[in-house]
Amino acid sequence: MSNRNKGLKWNADNYWQSSNYNTSLYLALRNQIMNMALTRFKWVNLPETCDERYLELMLLNQGIATIAYPRQEAGKWRSLQVSGWQKTPDMYGNPRMWNALGMNGFQFNVTKNNGYFCWDNHLRVPTFDRIDIWIRELVDIVRTMQQNRAHLKVPVLLYGPQEKQLDIINIAKQANGGEAFILATDGIEKIEVKALDTKVQFYGTELWQNFLNVWTQIYQGLGIGNLPFKAERQIEDEVQSQSDPTDLVALDALTCRREMCDYLNNHFKTFKLKPLKVVWRSDNATDNFNIMNNLKEMMELKNGDDTDVA
Repeated sequence: MSNRNKGLKWNADNYWQSSNYNTSLYLALRNQIMNMALTRFKWVNLPETCDERYLELMLLNQGIATIAYPRQEAGKWRSLQVSGWQKTPDMYGNPRMWNALGMNGFQFNVTKNNGYFCWDNHLRVPTFDRIDIWIRELVDIVRTMQQNRAHLKVPVLLYGPQEKQLDIINIAKQANGGEAFILATDGIEKIEVKALDTKVQFYGTELWQNFLNVWTQIYQGLGIGNLPFKAERQIEDEVQSQSDPTDLVALDALTCRREMCDYLNNHFKTFKLKPLKVVWRSDNATDNFNIMNNLKEMMELKNGDDTDVA
């Protein structure tokens, strides 16, 4: 097959290339999981010169980020990556002086006098390391499901003499395409068809359950509430016991972010910034809209009923 389209562009040339497909599947799942991870938190009153997405991206990939300002631009805050520690850490393993670096090469030195650092979690390791493991599990399950289906999909064998190879290929193509095939050629009777019994069972239900349970591990690992796949109904205690670990994971990341917020709020009051906060993201706008819209419809219905009675 042709390799002229390098990279990850999906087309007929690389459709049957396992390496390209595996890579595309990996990237599709990675992007989906990373999008969830990057939108878990909402930074309230973040200075306009900071970028919430870049801040969360650095925490996800590197496990640490910083909010600080260059000394020559007092109060002009930046949310950047920590590219290196300029001094040995303190007795608790925290940086005393570090370098803030932007994607365009903009950088400056930071101490606790002009900024602060933020860990992604208490273990101080990048979350992406775990995401990579989860994605490999998902890719493996998807590929296994496809192979299981493939073994069930080819139970017919066409065979004949070597000189009839093109005719055999045309018959297979037309049959797989759902066409009525017609071949006018000498020696067609030499082509035989046999049904094969691969004795392969279909494990779609079991593999799909495994797929959903890996997603449950991902949700729990990111602190996103979700119940594992289970056919029977669960009692309230079971639901609560499964949500407790997820809540702790969410609090782990929230606590680390709030420690930086508390430091910035308490040590840089002269800049008169609004109190910086971090909360778990939820769609309050939609909830509020639905509540107000429902109330409006109820009032209109009530007024309509009163009119009818009158």
